[in-house]
Amino acid sequence: MQFLTYLITLCLLRPLASVAFKPNDKKRPSVYIRSSYMCGERFLYSQPTLRNDATEGCSQIKRKYVCKGLRRCFVLRFKPTVKIYRGPHFTTSSEENAYESTLYEVEIRKHSLENAEILNTDRFLDEFIAVMEFDPISNMCTFQGVLRRSAGIELKCTEKPPSLQPSFSPSSSTRSLR
Repeated sequence: MQFLTYLITLCLLRPLASVAFKPNDKKRPSVYIRSSYMCGERFLYSQPTLRNDATEGCSQIKRKYVCKGLRRCFVLRFKPTVKIYRGPHFTTSSEENAYESTLYEVEIRKHSLENAEILNTDRFLDEFIAVMEFDPISNMCTFQGVLRRSAGIELKCTEKPPSLQPSFSPSSSTRSLR
């Protein structure tokens, strides 16, 4: 009887304790993203916004990979927030497969797009996905790219190189002295 009471108390209070003593997420390492991504001609994800969404997605992947407790594993299996990527655009090499690294897909928030006026239409059914590789040995995510899914068609978004800022040259801005 005492064991049953202990088990019920543990199941009820454990989620409350884990929420109360949740570690600070501000110290988590961010996922490195080289540049912005352009999906088609109208959709642009900026590099800082994509980095924030990918970092959040990586923390979701880590929670899925390390599932502790029966309740948490059950919820993660039947209500997944991240999925294993099985599409044709990204693959892991055979060397990486030896270390059990896996490609995951995480849906990117649509309000993060630069062209927000496009999102106001009712016909906006596109889904934008960040594909990341998770290495369980190093516990790190590596960003692979961005995909756009629409009506069963999957398109790979192109990387937009950072724009070069005009450099300041002192010779061009000097004033002539009289």
